[in-house]
Amino acid sequence: MEKYEIFKEHHDRKTLSVFFPPLYEEYFALWPPTPAVQGEGGGTAIADPNIRKVEEIVRDIELAE
Repeated sequence: MEKYEIFKEHHDRKTLSVFFPPLYEEYFALWPPTPAVQGEGGGTAIADPNIRKVEEIVRDIELAE
């Protein structure tokens, strides 16, 4: 909620690509991603940390009203 006003400003200016990277850095510093995958023997292993790269893809798009 504390970042909502900043989000709205960036949304209106269509500059969300400026808003989200620092937000992601703050978020992932607090809650780092640790995806797990099921192994062959039924064990759990840490998945490839490249998942974060996919989650950070943000682009400015014009939303239809």
